[in-house]
Amino acid sequence: MADILKIGASGVSTMQKGLQTTSNNITNVNSEGYTRQRLVTYTNTPMLGAGKSIVERLSNEFAQAEMWRDTSDSAYYNKVYEQLYSTDQLLSGKGTSLADGISGIFSAVEYADNDPSSSAARVDLLNKLEGFSKSLSNMGSQVQQNLETVKATLDSDITETNDMLQQIYSLNQQVRKVWPNVRNTDGTAYNLVDQRDLLIEKLSKKLDIRVVDSDYGVRNINLASGQSLVLDTCAATLEQLPGLVNPEDTRMAYSFNGGTKTVLNNSTLGGEIGASLDDRTALDEALKQLGQTAVAFTDSFNHVNHCGLDLTNKAGGDIFRIQDSEAVTSSGNGTVTSHIKETYGKDVSTADLFVKFTGADKYEIYTVSQGVQSDKPVYNGTTGKDADLSDLGLGVTLSFDGTYAAGDTCFVRPARAAATTFELAATKPEDFALASFVKGSADSGNFGNADIRLAAVTNTDAKSALDTSTVPPTFRDGAPVRIQIQNDGSYGVLDKDGNLLGKAPASTNGQSVLKNALKDDGTPLFTDSASYPGYDFNITGTASAGDTFVLAINQNGFSDNTNGLNFAKLATDDTVRDGTSEGADSRMTFTERYAALVSDFGSALNTVDTSRKAADAKLEASTSNYDSNSAVSIDEEATNLVMFQQYYQASAKIITASQTVFNALIQAV
Repeated sequence: MADILKIGASGVSTMQKGLQTTSNNITNVNSEGYTRQRLVTYTNTPMLGAGKSIVERLSNEFAQAEMWRDTSDSAYYNKVYEQLYSTDQLLSGKGTSLADGISGIFSAVEYADNDPSSSAARVDLLNKLEGFSKSLSNMGSQVQQNLETVKATLDSDITETNDMLQQIYSLNQQVRKVWPNVRNTDGTAYNLVDQRDLLIEKLSKKLDIRVVDSDYGVRNINLASGQSLVLDTCAATLEQLPGLVNPEDTRMAYSFNGGTKTVLNNSTLGGEIGASLDDRTALDEALKQLGQTAVAFTDSFNHVNHCGLDLTNKAGGDIFRIQDSEAVTSSGNGTVTSHIKETYGKDVSTADLFVKFTGADKYEIYTVSQGVQSDKPVYNGTTGKDADLSDLGLGVTLSFDGTYAAGDTCFVRPARAAATTFELAATKPEDFALASFVKGSADSGNFGNADIRLAAVTNTDAKSALDTSTVPPTFRDGAPVRIQIQNDGSYGVLDKDGNLLGKAPASTNGQSVLKNALKDDGTPLFTDSASYPGYDFNITGTASAGDTFVLAINQNGFSDNTNGLNFAKLATDDTVRDGTSEGADSRMTFTERYAALVSDFGSALNTVDTSRKAADAKLEASTSNYDSNSAVSIDEEATNLVMFQQYYQASAKIITASQTVFNALIQAV
């Protein structure tokens, strides 16, 4: 009797555990991170019923590791896509793209050139320029805001990751304590393991990690690149360190218990943190390319306007305005300011400048392109004067203010700030200098039929022969204002007092007379005629000795569109540098530069989208594979529930039968 009773009792006890395990699975079917459990029963000594029973946690470590790797990949591509999508839409969207604004400007220029004195045409041009300036600056501000959002997301993700690393370490310690008896319990101890593995899954979204099983159920965490994040004894803390060159280009690092900080390779981190680091670089580059466009527009439009006269007979002023880029030194005691040199805006690249002081008044300048510093300094100088980098193809000058010491550094960004500070400087329709600054005319007493035509006005600043401080402007003393044909056929250059300054040889055929003019000793009359006198003329036709041509300020030339045509040429001139490229094909038109930015950004995003979809599909497959063993199946558990109920009832009947037999024996005595 005792054996039958024990057998029944063991069956009831075992089936009760089975019911508990199945019920626990069913009630946790929607619990995040829960892993299915099952009861495993071993036989007892023959004729003594069920033996030892344990609860197993059904988890395939290999499938789980694959799922976590796929989680990292999916999280990386989805985060990159999410954070760059809005910028792509901003650049290429029908209502926000700059392409229409650029074409609208040059349509308005053409309209104004057809009738330079028309107020309506000038108002239209002013409106088009104002709309474009607002669009570009708004776009720059929005990209800047997107960049700040990415940085804030990165900060938040790092904080969250550090919390998870500490929690994983803490749960590891708790698992270590219960692990020796975890299989002999009712399965609740597995909750700690589920909590820990759920955190690891969430951690895999932040970083590309690898899990290494240790003793007593402990799981150590490494980055895919090998660095440890969670050990048996402690967990790492992640942080951002200032960039070695650009302080904002932070470097990821980790340490244990506040010890030595080890710098990580940003490009290998993966997950959402790696995505934010890559997005930060992409948005920063887009901002610099927009800045290039702003610089080129400002410099080219301003220069053309400076070389003409407006409707009030004044020298043309600025059309656009951008702020100089100012940076503070690492010591905080000095500043370095970048200024775009006029006519060199086409040379400004997306490269930044790293200034390293080797003494109180000495420094070296390095270029930094996409985070990579040039091996050697491109310029060495002293703080007593500005650093003119235009001859180096960089298009800027740097000025210095404050005090410096050896070891001080400064990171200057000539193009980046331009996109957000770009604005219209012109305020009135009269501000557009569509008329030529100077004009030439043949003397009425000339014997030949030669005519004089303006070749170019290239400079009107204080270094030129033109005084713009008066209205209308005047020629400075000694300026070349007359051309007289000499007996030998050369072109004599004279000032207003009739003094012969030099001659352009007859062989020049009257082309660029001032540029080709020579002194008596055969040296050039003007070292740099584009700077001084800042204008030049061509004489065409047949000229006779003694024929004279007079140069004059183009006062009241309101119907003249000579300078306006120079605005129109900007539509097809290569006025923007292609990133940091050099060589014959390194310049682009405004339209080409913007189209390249939109195309490059969109192409990169399309590639990310393709990778994102592939990563999502891979994650879905690996998750399904893992869940096939570890996730709760309601249908299967419902079957188990009925089965254990029936087994429980059958075991209970064994106990009832043993009681009946026992009672029969008692009655028979």
